[in-house]
Amino acid sequence: MNHALDYLLVLLSDLHVGTGIPGGGFDDRVARDAAGTPIVPATAIKGAIRDALVAAGVPSDALTRPFGKEDGDGGVVWFSDAECLDCTVGSRSHVALGEGRTTRRGSLVEIETIQRLVRKGTNWHPVVFRGYIDFLPGIPPDAKSLDLVAKGLARLDTLGARTRRGYGRIAVAILHEGQAA
Repeated sequence: MNHALDYLLVLLSDLHVGTGIPGGGFDDRVARDAAGTPIVPATAIKGAIRDALVAAGVPSDALTRPFGKEDGDGGVVWFSDAECLDCTVGSRSHVALGEGRTTRRGSLVEIETIQRLVRKGTNWHPVVFRGYIDFLPGIPPDAKSLDLVAKGLARLDTLGARTRRGYGRIAVAILHEGQAA
């Protein structure tokens, strides 16, 4: 299928895009699809692109057509979950800091992360996610909206939670940019 945008997210550091739901001995698990494969949810990608455009000074009224209103209503652009092509899930522990940046008893947090490298044979390779962006069915392709979304996608350099702790550094590669709907 031909999409308006096909892209890759290449991990430069471990990634944590969580569910916010504890389980399996972890305080926060990574998001997964129905088959259990780690994903970056479409909502995380959409929000990160929108935030990148806001940070670049794009007026909010220019974002309404492609993304919809900030309350989540509307928008003509559809985002897929980004699927991990080959992942290794690990865990990281750190101390959660409270007010005044102090620790307290029981503040050790264990989170699942997607590790940035995967071993293939004797070599290590970066972990890559693949995603698609398109227009909603029945919506004619809109070059202005697509261009804006592509510019926001290209600006992404971090994604997910705990980026101040070094998680979520990424590189984006746009594989295809077109007008397909």
